[in-house]
Amino acid sequence: MTISSISRLPVLIALSPILCFGQGDATNLSAPDPDRETLLSLPWKQFDQTPNSGWRVYLNPPRKEYLKAAKLIEDYLDRHDDLSARQRALCHYHAAHQYVYRAVRGGQGDVREAFPHLDKAIVSGKDSAPGADWNDMVIATKAFLMGDRDALQRARDRVAALPSASVKWPGYADDLLKNLGKPYGSWFPTETSKK
Repeated sequence: MTISSISRLPVLIALSPILCFGQGDATNLSAPDPDRETLLSLPWKQFDQTPNSGWRVYLNPPRKEYLKAAKLIEDYLDRHDDLSARQRALCHYHAAHQYVYRAVRGGQGDVREAFPHLDKAIVSGKDSAPGADWNDMVIATKAFLMGDRDALQRARDRVAALPSASVKWPGYADDLLKNLGKPYGSWFPTETSKK
């Protein structure tokens, strides 16, 4: 063996798994699936409200697994009957969005799959909603998806009549009205445009 062939030997040994199995492109490797049972056992705040945790692990790059996220939220709702009406409403709203994004961004399913969750995201008068404009935000979302300008306008007008300090999602219904007829969220800034 020559000196140059000896110096190449460690490199060839290191590359042999890549050369033998054709996995030289690391982008072809997928991240392992998160453990569903661990995710389903998380406390609500960690499951629903924490970035990179709970159902959100299915959305972070390179994942865009909207259906898995929606199904995980549904299973979480089934298992956690101790959630408050507010917590349940937020979970249903997030599940609805996963069905919407699956249809709009993923090209699978239909936005109408979100409707049962949007209906369940409405908080009754006796329970504490996430905000004074919560129910109208949910109603506006469904109206947008249905292409119902009148219902969307009514929701927008109800929010406009609220004291501005009590509105948590200002301009949401206005944005929906301006973009009625477009795919939901197509006007949202992308990660590329934010940089």
